[in-house]
Amino acid sequence: FETNIAEIQAEALTVMENKEEIKARPADYSGLDVETLEPGTLNVNVQDQVSQFGVGTIEIPSIGLKLPVLEGITQANISIGVGTAKPNQAIGKGNFALLGHYMTNSGLLLGGLKQVSKGDEIHLTYFDKQATYRVVESKVIHQSEGKYMLDDPEEPHYLTLLTCDGSRVG
Repeated sequence: FETNIAEIQAEALTVMENKEEIKARPADYSGLDVETLEPGTLNVNVQDQVSQFGVGTIEIPSIGLKLPVLEGITQANISIGVGTAKPNQAIGKGNFALLGHYMTNSGLLLGGLKQVSKGDEIHLTYFDKQATYRVVESKVIHQSEGKYMLDDPEEPHYLTLLTCDGSRVG
């Protein structure tokens, strides 16, 4: 199962195509189909998914993370990378939020996020914009607080990455 996810991650980073077509395509931000990632549930055509919703990449060099960024929060999107949490996000405006699956293997999806340290760099490419962020805080919150982590402040502009803090059913 972990080998399949690693292969899917690698493949997803090589597929990105015409981002202008993606901007015009409606994306799902509801997260209603997101469930625990199990070996039998991983049924994603990586090339189709990334060509339809791939809009960039995220890289955290300190933990060896490099993933595609896909528009919207669907099980398919976050099974191969991270999904944008809200429509019409822009680098440098408010809270740019991304969600992804946690994996017990720190080299898969957002499994290594627990190992980031204050000051680590995060490189984000989104459509034609690039930015480098620095980690200022890493914390565990209750799932009921997740929606508040997506709020848009006037200042400062920042990046929020959300994942589960462990692998457990429910």
